Amino acid sequence: VSALALMASVQGLAGHTAGLLKQAGSLAGGGGPGLGTFASTVASSALGFHDALGLGSRGDVVGGASNRPDAGRGLGDAGTGVGEAAASLFPMGGIKNTIVGAFRSDTIGVARAEQIGTSKVTNVGQTQVTNVGKEQKTTVGRKIDVEVGELYRLITHDTFHGGAKTWEIFSDDKILLSTPGGYIELNKSGIRLHAKRIDIEGNAINFAKGGPGEGASCLRKAAQSAAPFVRM
Repeated sequence: VSALALMASVQGLAGHTAGLLKQAGSLAGGGGPGLGTFASTVASSALGFHDALGLGSRGDVVGGASNRPDAGRGLGDAGTGVGEAAASLFPMGGIKNTIVGAFRSDTIGVARAEQIGTSKVTNVGQTQVTNVGKEQKTTVGRKIDVEVGELYRLITHDTFHGGAKTWEIFSDDKILLSTPGGYIELNKSGIRLHAKRIDIEGNAINFAKGGPGEGASCLRKAAQSAAPFVRM
């Protein structure tokens, strides 16, 4: 019973983890049928030996009733149940499963290297915290897709540098660019400039009446049509 209680939170994540694993394999274009089989194993949520049947059978093996009344038949059935549950952990060759009921800590003095041929999926039920003492570098060959439910907060204490051939920013409400000297606000009604001083310099300055009047949703649809892999 205690083992089942410890695994309850992990079991709730397993189905989602399996879906992420299949999605990752599909995006990578690799993994083959083996990845789907492994994902199905993860989706079983209890990982074989730790499901209700597996733990129940194990309990009957190590602490069941006396074998004398039925000449050991109950013990044999329990052993078969344990075997079947454990077998579900290894539907094919080349699999290693590690299950920790409550806590795990890894400490490495110098360096750790990890190599994964196709896909890696991490599914955290509540909170993930990462602390890097000096520098972090990430290289992605094609695309980074980040989706946040409420707030995305990014702070740098010195310089924020971003470069791109095309930089697109969309908002359904407003965009605010602010410094101690003033701010530029783009909202549903138009554009507002508020500053201590405004200087306009240019070789040619043109003022023309009218404009496209396209909202952010129209621009977003246009961007998605041009680049369907972009997820807004």
